[in-house]
Amino acid sequence: MNPIQNRYDFLYLFDAKDCNPNGDPDADNLPRIDMQTEEGLTTDVFVKRRVRNYVYDTNPLAKRDINQYDIFIRERPFEGEVVTEYLNYYISNAKGNTPKERKQSLINNYYDIRTFGAVLSTGGKEDVDDDINNKLIEDGDKSSSKKKGGSKKKESAGTVRGPVQFTFARSFDKISQDEHGIIRVAVTTEKEAQSQKKNDREYPSTIGRKSTVPYGLYRMYGFVSVSDAIKTNFSEDDLSLLFEALRNWFDGGSGHSASKGLMHSPNCFIFRHNNALGHESSKKLFDLVEKKISLKQDKKFPRDVSDYLIPSLDEVREELQRLYNDRISLDDRSW
Repeated sequence: MNPIQNRYDFLYLFDAKDCNPNGDPDADNLPRIDMQTEEGLTTDVFVKRRVRNYVYDTNPLAKRDINQYDIFIRERPFEGEVVTEYLNYYISNAKGNTPKERKQSLINNYYDIRTFGAVLSTGGKEDVDDDINNKLIEDGDKSSSKKKGGSKKKESAGTVRGPVQFTFARSFDKISQDEHGIIRVAVTTEKEAQSQKKNDREYPSTIGRKSTVPYGLYRMYGFVSVSDAIKTNFSEDDLSLLFEALRNWFDGGSGHSASKGLMHSPNCFIFRHNNALGHESSKKLFDLVEKKISLKQDKKFPRDVSDYLIPSLDEVREELQRLYNDRISLDDRSW
């Protein structure tokens, strides 16, 4: 596969209804929010995680070659007596005799490294003495590096900068962080059960809390760099899979969970430049669409994407043609 030859910028819209799109672990898992504007936020990592899950979960159904479309950053359950469920194991055991060869092997095998990049911290197996010496140095015995012949130096497989980058997503309007009390008709531990029995409870139960956003329409910005795509051999097929994942992760793979409720992507405006460097700043292209998105006058509190005015694909195509002729166009994979 050949790397892409054109720069792309895209404006990705998705909404969340009666769910927690991206809880903040530093705030009791409440939906993320800009404390000053009260606009909702989701992290770039949140969307990348969903893309990874979609590709990995749908690989068998789509019959993709696992040697090209495996996922590097994913859950790996412990299996067997020998522990191998850590990233450095896969880095150091990649094909190749040099860090450069191992790095290329990882790029070829893992879709998410080829797409988003990765920090490959080590490329060689660590000497057993390394852990001993490091502990002694931390304790203040700096002469330990000379003991037992010193420790083996780690080999680095380097850093891969991916051609695809996302920003945080931000809602168009203020959101509400709603909390709901819930009751589970069961308890977890024997201690809880005994305690409730002593209090003459007829049935054991547990009270919990659930956080949701009534509704939020979010936008995220994406960028695809040709220079970085050349380094990872990121192809048009890889790009098509990315847009497929962004459009379908809510329903395909493991994207649909109880906490995510009803989410979907109504639009994605993909701007294709007819060369590698592009003809316009991404901000101006995004503004062509964003400045035309507004809440309908009779809607004070949005509860559905239909409460917004959003330009059609044809409107955006006509505007691009008027301003840039064929130098910048709306890609056919837009929706």
